[in-house]
Amino acid sequence: MNMIVTRTIRLQLKTTPEQAALLRHTMEEYTRSFNEVCHVADAEKVSNGVELHTLTYATQRATTHLPSQLICAARVKATEAIKSVVTRRKKQEKKYQALQKQGKATKPLKLACTPHSALCAIRYDARSFRFDRLTRTVSLVHVQQEGKRRNRALVSVKVPAYYEHYLMPQWNQESADLLYRHGSFWLHLVVSCEQTTTLPTAENKTIGIDLGINRLAVTSQPRFFGSKHTKETNNRYFRLRRSLQAKGTKSAKRHLKKVSGKLKRFQADANHRVAKQIVSSLNPGDSIGMENLTDIGERVKGRRKQRRAMSNWSFAQLQSFLAYKAAYCSINVVCVDARYSSQACSRCGHIDKRNRLSQSEFSCRQCGYSNNADQNAAYNLARRAMSAMSGQTVKLPLVSDFRV
Repeated sequence: MNMIVTRTIRLQLKTTPEQAALLRHTMEEYTRSFNEVCHVADAEKVSNGVELHTLTYATQRATTHLPSQLICAARVKATEAIKSVVTRRKKQEKKYQALQKQGKATKPLKLACTPHSALCAIRYDARSFRFDRLTRTVSLVHVQQEGKRRNRALVSVKVPAYYEHYLMPQWNQESADLLYRHGSFWLHLVVSCEQTTTLPTAENKTIGIDLGINRLAVTSQPRFFGSKHTKETNNRYFRLRRSLQAKGTKSAKRHLKKVSGKLKRFQADANHRVAKQIVSSLNPGDSIGMENLTDIGERVKGRRKQRRAMSNWSFAQLQSFLAYKAAYCSINVVCVDARYSSQACSRCGHIDKRNRLSQSEFSCRQCGYSNNADQNAAYNLARRAMSAMSGQTVKLPLVSDFRV
């Protein structure tokens, strides 16, 4: 059985001053086209790509110097953005109506605004860019210049040693995004490779992964990932951001922007480390059971401090890192329903909220089984993942079955 593995590599462009000005002009016109299509889509209440193409293509072709490939690419990107906004607005309206029924809607409803970008990244497809592996150059389509027929720039690329193996012939070039960050142009190149997967056998194992606050991940092997230093650093950044936001000065806002970037890099590095350690402990054909995090913010109940801690770490990013690293190593990933996984006994299945004595202690009131609470939840997730892969349905308890 074969599967397609996809990777995105970041390459810095070594542009001349003339090329930099030309690419900057292209990005500005591309951004204007994106914003205008978003405005038309929101004004006309249209989110269908074909209808938007009919409404905007002729106007964009006449008012910009962009080639047809980039006009279509800007329209596709605007279509995705407007669909995302429509979905967000529906969720906001549904939540507001629920608050109205409860009598808690004290403020008027404020819907998500029309998508707008200050400098939009250009999305290139196979027809509008070409990367040469041998010469380490990339050919990019740009705005049409007066008196010139060719509208492509040949730019040198700086390739880090880490990405060299992704530039081998077995990796196919799919698409690329051109970004401008801190005075430099970056090309996010998407490459794919066909890989043979290993089917699970009786010898392979299935592990569950429970994500938490004190420990980023606890597996059913059992192994604990994430140190006290990680939690303390994350909390320190939170306190610093809160104080800067409260201050509100221009200097505080500049500092807040730097802190935000540092926090994102710190969390991404920690998530990469944890994901790599988990995947490296498994063999091809093994399976991972993870919690389905869809609408986790709405499902989390508890104290304000707990909700803040849950939203202060990118658990979805950790799961995405696990998924793509596992796929590259032929490890299966299954997302399962995690309701009551922290209150159910992994030995007898008894569910009672009193089983959870504290954040880290679990003791079943029926059979007396005791263990670390996160490890017990990981066992439950592993069992549900095995049931899901075998085609069985995992029966979840009803609220009426919940012991108080």
